[in-house]
Amino acid sequence: MDDLAIQHAQQSVATFGFDAERVMGQLQSFDKPREWGTPSWRVAVDFFLANIPTSNVLVIETHHLVGSGIADGSLDDDMSNCYSDMEAIVVTVHNPALANACQNALMLSAHFDSHYNSTGSSDDLVQSLTILETLRTVAANPSLVGKDGLVFTMLSAEETGLEGSHLVRTSPLVANVSVVFNLEAMGAGGRPHLTAQSKASVGHLRPFRGVTPLAPINGHGLAHDIFTSGVISSDTDTSQYRKAGLATLDAVMLKNGYIYHTRDDSAAMTSAGSVAAVGATVLELLKSHCSDSTKAKTTADPSAPYESALGMFVLLPWGFASLLTVGAFSVHIAIILHNLMSSNWKKTVWAFGVALAVLLSTALTGALLVYLSTRPMLRLSWYLRPSFVLTATTTLLGPVTLVVGLVRPRHVTRGHLRLMTSVAGLGFSLVAALCARLHMATALLFLLPALALAVPAVTGYGNVLATLVSFVLVHNVLFDLVIESFGCIGLYEVKADLIVSALIPLLTALPILSLVPALLFLKPKPALALAALLCLLGCFTFTPFKYSDARPATVLMGHYREDDVDTVQLCSMRLTDVDEIYVPLFQSLGIAFTKSDVCDLLIESKRPLHTAALDVVPTAPSTFIPPELKVATDLVSGHKIVTIVVDTTASNSVNARWGLILTPTESAVLRTSLDESYVGTLPADEAKTLMHVGAAGSIVTFEVELDSIYGEVTVSLYSRSPVIPPAMDELLARLPGWVRPFGKSVQYGPDLFVERVHA
Repeated sequence: MDDLAIQHAQQSVATFGFDAERVMGQLQSFDKPREWGTPSWRVAVDFFLANIPTSNVLVIETHHLVGSGIADGSLDDDMSNCYSDMEAIVVTVHNPALANACQNALMLSAHFDSHYNSTGSSDDLVQSLTILETLRTVAANPSLVGKDGLVFTMLSAEETGLEGSHLVRTSPLVANVSVVFNLEAMGAGGRPHLTAQSKASVGHLRPFRGVTPLAPINGHGLAHDIFTSGVISSDTDTSQYRKAGLATLDAVMLKNGYIYHTRDDSAAMTSAGSVAAVGATVLELLKSHCSDSTKAKTTADPSAPYESALGMFVLLPWGFASLLTVGAFSVHIAIILHNLMSSNWKKTVWAFGVALAVLLSTALTGALLVYLSTRPMLRLSWYLRPSFVLTATTTLLGPVTLVVGLVRPRHVTRGHLRLMTSVAGLGFSLVAALCARLHMATALLFLLPALALAVPAVTGYGNVLATLVSFVLVHNVLFDLVIESFGCIGLYEVKADLIVSALIPLLTALPILSLVPALLFLKPKPALALAALLCLLGCFTFTPFKYSDARPATVLMGHYREDDVDTVQLCSMRLTDVDEIYVPLFQSLGIAFTKSDVCDLLIESKRPLHTAALDVVPTAPSTFIPPELKVATDLVSGHKIVTIVVDTTASNSVNARWGLILTPTESAVLRTSLDESYVGTLPADEAKTLMHVGAAGSIVTFEVELDSIYGEVTVSLYSRSPVIPPAMDELLARLPGWVRPFGKSVQYGPDLFVERVHA
């Protein structure tokens, strides 16, 4: 179905002259990381500025924003991101024949900077190039711009802390924006997945309302519920736009569970088909934005339930979805009550008994088998495929074989099957009703099977077809999104594997329950044959990709150097790797190490890395020149004012990246030269981290005003240079091939400069 949807998208964009192959050609020319301020980053900025199209019909204005500022809590409540001379490219478009200015605009947004050790081809350069190609398409097709305008935003800094979107959302340009469509990626291309929507943005999804066959966009309501609930931190540019009160939509290029910031994030992992799918999605939104009135785009619904299934994208208003839920529930409960009122209580008890047995056996055997297989599978490169095959075998063959073996099919009447189907449908209806009551977009995941099961429940025919549909619907979400999402959570929470182990059997239990009546209607051998066929098909449809490709097993957190002694910090995402890989490796190299419970497990080596086992030239003294820190104290009107200046004019850092940690002994007020209107607060005895990125040679001033003249503030400055010693490269080369470290950095002392300021 994905291939058909992509082919349809390619045909759709071709009618407007959208050239996905041109985007891919441009993408392949950027083969180096583009961390903010680096030479390759500057090449990208100049490329976008030089390729803004012109039009004889439309007014296309390019705004090259350059500014400084501070964003509180952009990534962490205890950390603020500061920036100097940050840049962003904003292009406004309007049709002067229909409007005097760009107003009520739909804004497309993406970033083109990358992690410092990844080319970031998918995350998120290809999306920025797609926006540029869309802008070309609009310039060539003025009819795509209606009374309301369009804004195309290409951000130069997201990976370092959302500075680019903060610069844009604090600029006057957003005053004329009504909704933001933010384009992101997980790091390997793929079709766009709708992952989040805000209250005022649902109306802008009008092109995809109802049932859309072969829609270019994919997605599951579960993604919206996960991100909006905060289970996975949604720290993307969208969070900055929402702080400005803008309606937002999020679409993420997602494929096979690959995650961001790995060396797999290359042009080779992205395809023209994926680009066409994004382009087709964007063009559909643009056409709707052009033709619909502002009133039609506004809705009071906080979200809308949506689901991708069987090649279709389904998005329904809450009122209609709730009506369908009530209808499905009424059908199933009516059949059950009819059996009870007809004195068929034995049949009803039998149906509920079998349903309970199927649910329990599915959940228990599935959970047990997945739990038992989790730790051994963690040691394998091909993690997901064997685990899913075992789970499918258990959840399909186990309960079905049990029920078919215990119940003789010749004693099972069509009434039993109809009742059994209604029990399964009732379960789906109840879960759908609960989701609808909580306004969870996941509601359609359970509503669609409930409706599918209502047909055989009423007519007594089509059990096999309806139950297979219900199984496919849940399977589609279970293995296409849930596992990938929790795989990402596993980056930060090691218990995610246990959550996945629990979700697999629980989410599969209801489809299996709906499948049992159809199998009972058959004789034992055909029933088992059908179950075996489903298992075989399931094995081939489960996403086959390497576990190590989905999540980096190891992250190099940093390399600290003090007095010619190196401290290497490696963060392992899999506990089994520590004792089975790193401990023997470090022992063989003669490197001392300690363990600590940081980021699952942290390994530190506090001795020079040059050993007999590492046959490389000892690391030469660093030539890195850190920023200069100046601290002055003054007493004004009963308050102590501490002025802190970070001067990078003599530093040889390409992007003035440094961190300042302030810890006052009493509450204080914080001001900065980066934004004269900014007034922050520093709680007593709590550390506040100010992470800065900006133009080389910047001078930044902070002013800390303590409540009294007796207060103190601890000032710590640290800086980073993206240089890795040869010995560290040698150490990384000794790691097994499927372990994928993706961070390379040298941090020169978290306490490079520490001064306590007294009265």
